Amino acid sequence: MVFVSVKGFLRKSYEVLLDAPYDEIDEVKLVSRYKFDIVHNGTTHQLDSTDINAKIIVEGMEEVIKASPVKQDVDISGL
Repeated sequence: MVFVSVKGFLRKSYEVLLDAPYDEIDEVKLVSRYKFDIVHNGTTHQLDSTDINAKIIVEGMEEVIKASPVKQDVDISGL
């Protein structure tokens, strides 16, 4: 799972915020309308979206994680 921050209009810059395999994700929490937390190996990463509602992102992550044969016991909260 990769999350990238994209800034700029004509001149874009990219920053990788989180790059983690599904089997290392412990928990996904919906915090607010545009913010969510991912707990990866005991460390909480606070992520926010400006374009897409965080609930939609968390629901999509839940579907992908449940469909993954690697690990399916990720706690998803806040929905």
